[in-house]
Amino acid sequence: MEVTLTEEDIEKAIEVGSERNRRANMRRYSHRAAIVGNDNAEANHILGVKGEIAFAKMIGLKNFEPTIDTYRRFPDLPGDIEVRTRRGLMAELIIRDLDKDDSRYVLVTTADEKTFEARGWIFAKDGKRPEYESNPGGRRPAFFVPQTELKKLNFSKVKSA
Repeated sequence: MEVTLTEEDIEKAIEVGSERNRRANMRRYSHRAAIVGNDNAEANHILGVKGEIAFAKMIGLKNFEPTIDTYRRFPDLPGDIEVRTRRGLMAELIIRDLDKDDSRYVLVTTADEKTFEARGWIFAKDGKRPEYESNPGGRRPAFFVPQTELKKLNFSKVKSA
């Protein structure tokens, strides 16, 4: 399923993503997207919020409000759904060591940062396989799960979760 964000959605993503970045900087958190060679933390926070908004629309979640300061305490969306957004239609889903094993991680991709598509999902524990581990940025290893290994989304089941 593909979703195109509205200007209002994009404005909300910029607002929330910028605030997430500001607060992360205040706490001196290092931005993990640097592992894939992208050091623009604010742009990555904004992209992540765009993906969350897009996926919420895909599953028909009404009045979705992306959160700030809930990292690791609450999932991105109800039902223990974590959204990982990547640029590039063939991008892999990134899973990290500290990701909650029983949470569902959904890969959302974009080519233009306005139109988004959900590619599939996997439980973190199933994505933490040695053959997926890589360290492309030379900073922190992570698991890069190919799209071919992701479960297809059944949107009627996701909506009820």
